[in-house]
Amino acid sequence: MSFAELRHHRLRWRLKSKLFSCLVALSLLLMPIRMTATSDELGGTGNKVKHVLLISVDGLHALDLTNYVASHRDSTLASLLGHGVVYTNNSTSQPSDSFPGLAALVTGGSPITAGLWYDVTYNRAVSPPAQTTLFPLTGAPDLCPNVVGAPVIYDESDDFDLTKLDGGGGINPNFLPRDPNNRCAPIWPTSTFAPTRYSKL
Repeated sequence: MSFAELRHHRLRWRLKSKLFSCLVALSLLLMPIRMTATSDELGGTGNKVKHVLLISVDGLHALDLTNYVASHRDSTLASLLGHGVVYTNNSTSQPSDSFPGLAALVTGGSPITAGLWYDVTYNRAVSPPAQTTLFPLTGAPDLCPNVVGAPVIYDESDDFDLTKLDGGGGINPNFLPRDPNNRCAPIWPTSTFAPTRYSKL
């Protein structure tokens, strides 16, 4: 297949995928959605959900929780489990990791739609950070916009001080990847990414 044919094929695929996305979005807008738990999900009590508490513990599996609650019946987790809703017909995001898994829980987005595959990825459209990180990821002020394509690391190594519980004040913007098309502004974890630009390191 020639380069021109490949480019034409990719363009047709992108247009089809955008059309499909638009049709799905339109159908969701036109379809009424019930967002409350059913009485069966609430143990037949008929109560409506008033609050949602999401607890995310890295590496805690359903069996681990069951075993912990069995041996710690007076614990806060046992109390929450006793009057909460447990969804047993669910699965983690694919691929599974803490970062895309938590993003899926709080946004409903898959790794593809959220653009988050792992806490360490590579993005062909960003520049390295302004300062070498604790990871260590080499950074320098003059790398942006001259260098495009860099690892993207969103984990505790982005904090000001790893020895402090609060990260020493949170995320150090000098450790974040930069946008070469936006005056080398740091790209925060809450920013929206184009998922097609990512690949796992």
